[in-house]
Amino acid sequence: LGLTGVTLGSASALSLQFRDLDELANSAKVVNKRGWWVKERDYGNPTIEIDWNLMKRRDLRGFSNWDYASLMMAFPGGPPAFKANTPKQAAAVTAKAKEIWPDYAGPTIRDKALSSSFWASAYGHSGYCRSQNQHGMPTEIPAPRPSAINTPAWEGTPEENAAMLRAVFSLVGLGPVIGTTMLDEKSQNFIWEYSGVSWT
Repeated sequence: LGLTGVTLGSASALSLQFRDLDELANSAKVVNKRGWWVKERDYGNPTIEIDWNLMKRRDLRGFSNWDYASLMMAFPGGPPAFKANTPKQAAAVTAKAKEIWPDYAGPTIRDKALSSSFWASAYGHSGYCRSQNQHGMPTEIPAPRPSAINTPAWEGTPEENAAMLRAVFSLVGLGPVIGTTMLDEKSQNFIWEYSGVSWT
């Protein structure tokens, strides 16, 4: 899959079941099939009462996330060695992908976006900040535009886009629980007030 930030072990595990993101997105394994006793309810009508006056948007800076700087500091040789090893790791992942799939032509725009999202969760405590530079290791944001790498843009229906999101979150064990809903003054309280990125 050309996921630069994914280890060879993780890439090998993925290869046991899925050859690309399309197969993953269309897999029944990313759809949550609930038991017959689970009933669907309308939006805004949960099974328990919610005191919306207590629900407030949170500041991501107040929470401790996996700090990528700590990983670089723990790497044998420190940040300089980590930075020098990154291209080797990327080449190893690509080589493994070509070993598994001989006709592998390289990562698509969706693969690169997925890779960037994993990097995003790893850089710093306050989200993925533009032009952030930690220990000489510049961030790779945002994911490259399709025109920048001569790759067709991804265009899908709302249903296909939802399936793709479930597929991506399946990589971290959350795929089946991903759904969609409207964004209003109540549901926006579940979104970070500040996450370190420009759209929040």
